[in-house]
Amino acid sequence: DHLLEEHGCPKCAIRNNSGENNSRWNPNLTQEEREIKRNFPEYKKWRTEVYERDNYTCQVTGIRGGDLVVHHLYSYNKYYCLRTVIENGITVSKDIHDLFHSIYGYGDNTLEQWEEFINNLTRINFND
Repeated sequence: DHLLEEHGCPKCAIRNNSGENNSRWNPNLTQEEREIKRNFPEYKKWRTEVYERDNYTCQVTGIRGGDLVVHHLYSYNKYYCLRTVIENGITVSKDIHDLFHSIYGYGDNTLEQWEEFINNLTRINFND
């Protein structure tokens, strides 16, 4: 209880230390520079909401926790209007994410590529 009194609830702490309230806030960056670095409150909120929706579980392996990332089904760089749409994100392990991008590259990625990737993964027998 003492920690809650001192710092507030975790969600409030995130909100109260985000954006301009964060000690690492750089007032010299433009909004465009923040978006390139994915360092803006809406993006962080989007990522958290995708993790929560997916119960902090890799949607490919079914493993909860570990080294997770949120993958954009339609790429961040090309589909600006989908950058923070929850349905455009999926929680996956860093290994799965790295494997996807090692095959399809970074940028201009699509849902169709993701579906092809998943279909090809399911054909692999990992027990052999």
